[in-house]
Amino acid sequence: MSIKRWFRSIFEKPKPLGREILSKRIDNKEGNWRLHLRIEPNGEGVLIINASRVIHLNQTGAEIAKYIIEEKSPKDIIGIMTKRYRVSSDRVKKDIDRITDLIEVMLKTDEICPITYLDVDRISPFTTPVSAPYRMDLALTYRCQNNCEHCYVGRPKDMEELDTDKWKDIITRLWEIGIPHLVFTGGEATLRDDLIELVEWAENTGLVTGLNTNGRRLSDRELVRGLTDAGLDHVQITIESHDKKIHDEMVGSEGAFDETVRG
Repeated sequence: MSIKRWFRSIFEKPKPLGREILSKRIDNKEGNWRLHLRIEPNGEGVLIINASRVIHLNQTGAEIAKYIIEEKSPKDIIGIMTKRYRVSSDRVKKDIDRITDLIEVMLKTDEICPITYLDVDRISPFTTPVSAPYRMDLALTYRCQNNCEHCYVGRPKDMEELDTDKWKDIITRLWEIGIPHLVFTGGEATLRDDLIELVEWAENTGLVTGLNTNGRRLSDRELVRGLTDAGLDHVQITIESHDKKIHDEMVGSEGAFDETVRG
């Protein structure tokens, strides 16, 4: 090795690992959680807990989090990081412990402020560049049983829909560019016969899945069981009013309130 290359190996910052997204599901007697780590092109990372809490990591923090998610032992992580960054094993161990503790606390409680209690720096919204959104909503169809005057969908209800395979390709592509959270919407997504299949595809790919719905079809036990078995993580049901008459008038459909409540 030349002197120039030797000096470079000592003083140059190691190159980033490369863009990647990892997913980990944790299920035990204490609860169920989803972890996603998105490593950005510059080597920094975004750790997303249950598709709702976001921690930004520098390059070394992102690498340690990656190895933790991949279930490498502390000994193996120390070996990798000391060789790669030429730092002491004690320093790496402290970083491993800190990141592990941070993940565990953020998983198990929503009551602790990470800025106050975990020595995490606050980052103002929209000040950190990201390579992809944290969430994507997919309008599977513009069909709907309701006829809301205030509907934000600017499309005819009979607009041509993508078939199942095309939606699967889109879901796979969303994962590949680093989006960890997907919400199925419309129109009314439960009118799609392949909704369960698409939820299962997204879950098996690694995404957290949600559903925005008017709830009218959720009284169908077979549909609900299918969505549950497919792994659907959360549901948002729209009710316009506690008053049946007001609700039905707002959605432009008589009897809609009763169906939504049954759902």
